[in-house]
Amino acid sequence: MARKEFEVIISRLDQPRSYQYRLRSWQFYFLIVLVVMLILLGIIGIFLIGYTNQQHLLISYLTQRNVELEEENKKVSELANKLRFLENEYAKIAIMLGADKNPPPLDINKLAEAYAPLVSPEIKDTTKKWQVLPTTNFVITARLSSIHDGIDFAAQLGTPVYAIAPGYIEDVGNDTFYGNYVKLIVHNKYLAFYGHLYKTIKNKGARVQAGEIIGYVGSSGKAKASHLHFELWEITDKGKVRLDPEQEFSSLLKEYKRKNP
Repeated sequence: MARKEFEVIISRLDQPRSYQYRLRSWQFYFLIVLVVMLILLGIIGIFLIGYTNQQHLLISYLTQRNVELEEENKKVSELANKLRFLENEYAKIAIMLGADKNPPPLDINKLAEAYAPLVSPEIKDTTKKWQVLPTTNFVITARLSSIHDGIDFAAQLGTPVYAIAPGYIEDVGNDTFYGNYVKLIVHNKYLAFYGHLYKTIKNKGARVQAGEIIGYVGSSGKAKASHLHFELWEITDKGKVRLDPEQEFSSLLKEYKRKNP
């Protein structure tokens, strides 16, 4: 039985000479396997080189980042040491000045009523329709308009709010927008509305005299700062008619401005 042999011919295009080799079958297959292994090794080598370069770059980046973090950590440590030093110095100064024995800060809300003046305004003429202004020590910050039913008296938290004339409390409550409010009926034909109060001190149905304190200026409800929202309505057979408090209280406001220029 004849053995299988392979003939390999190698020739160069620039020369007419060629080389012929006879290989047995196992030699031929061995050569093919060897060539395939070399190709695979080359591919693996290229992959390993690329991977190694990538890891090297990553290591270089992490090393540089670690150096930067160490520098930042040193700065943080230095700042912490300075802060501790300043705190110690502050504590020494506080002890020297006796500040460490000062009472804790007080809650302004708890003190508002205690420090508010409780003296009712003097009423010189009881025949006037409006005998006192609804509050004092104020600045008018908003006036009657198509979108604002009254006027706003900006005043300090806890400033007393007064009954503008004799009457009775129709309602006391809390509204989402106006916060704590009071509705006062005077002369049996006018409704005075007080809104954004810090506190109300009269119950529904209570009779009040002109100048009597019915609450305190606050910022309850939708209010950005302490102020009194005040509305004035005339009650008629056809319903309520909105009045301009600034016009109704014009004489009282002139007197107030004269005394408080």
